[in-house]
Amino acid sequence: MLTDLGIVTLIYDKRVDAYQYGDQTHSVLASDAIAGVQLLRKHAGVDPGRVGLFGVSEGGWVAPLAASRSNAVAFLITVAASGVSPARQEQWHRANQLDHAGIRGSLARVYSETFWRQLVAADALPAARYDPVPVLERVLVPVLALWGEYDRRTPPAESLTIFREAFERTGHKHYTLRVLPGADHVLRQTPDRGYTRGAKWVPGYPNLVRDWLDGLRTPDPVAVADAPPMQDRVTIDIRPLGWYESIWVQISAALLALAGFGYYLLVGLGRRLNRRPSPMPPPPARWLASAGTLGSIGVIAYFAFLTATVSHRLGPVLAGRPIPWLLLQALAMVTVASLLLTVYSTLRRAERPVSGERVRLAVLLGGAGVFVSWAAYWGLLLP
Repeated sequence: MLTDLGIVTLIYDKRVDAYQYGDQTHSVLASDAIAGVQLLRKHAGVDPGRVGLFGVSEGGWVAPLAASRSNAVAFLITVAASGVSPARQEQWHRANQLDHAGIRGSLARVYSETFWRQLVAADALPAARYDPVPVLERVLVPVLALWGEYDRRTPPAESLTIFREAFERTGHKHYTLRVLPGADHVLRQTPDRGYTRGAKWVPGYPNLVRDWLDGLRTPDPVAVADAPPMQDRVTIDIRPLGWYESIWVQISAALLALAGFGYYLLVGLGRRLNRRPSPMPPPPARWLASAGTLGSIGVIAYFAFLTATVSHRLGPVLAGRPIPWLLLQALAMVTVASLLLTVYSTLRRAERPVSGERVRLAVLLGGAGVFVSWAAYWGLLLP
């Protein structure tokens, strides 16, 4: 689009060295952007005094940071720049996706809130707590910031307001904050209010950029800000985890539950393979160990799958719940029911179990007790 407008443009690949997932820094990327500015200023066909930055999405954090650090940057253009932290933005984005997919109930809350709080606490979300506001307050160059009316990845109303208030606090007068009707995250026409990217730019987008750049030739600064668009939900702060929510407590709980279930199953299997006589355990105990094992492993696998696919493949939805989630909830309910029946059957047995069987049942019941608390925290036992 920029080259079609006759603008000399440098587009470069994002670095991959020293930029692994979970260890990403906007500071490193901003340094790369500044290096690009310096390179363009030396280009034969470029006016060194009119080189600016154009940042889209994540670039809406990086480009302002670069502009605040270098006097060589003449202007700043952002598209879908977020005024909130990556943690708040990503949680908001995932909640939008689940809502659009028709997901209701415990999964909508657990995945969009609890799970992302875990990722932030584990430093698995890049630059999760990065605050763009202090950077915006240091930006002195002319700014054109654009948002799509139907942006579902960046909160457009909150971000526009944050940009405007930051500039007002510092007395910055040369900015234009615009909302493009019918546009998605990257200002393309969207067929479904922002959830599917269209093939064409929204009308007026390229001309708006061209006219704003042409207007930089006039020395008089001007402050223009559209009214914030409608935003279905506001972002929420990512609360720190309580001690019982810490990732190590949750991992330990899952492992303890699996150990209890697995020990029961493996001992029973070993006895059958060795053809050793064994007192018959109550049938619910076998159901308990089997359902608990499948449920524990299934939950971990399902959340890993959702993360790997960026929540785009939830599975078929029934009654507001993905079928894989309904199956996991069913396994959790079978586990709880089997636990109660196992305890009841054990207490009602006429003969006391032998020593080895008592240990086996105790380990199983201990693992099941941990599973119930763990499953409740992760929403498996809630509607």
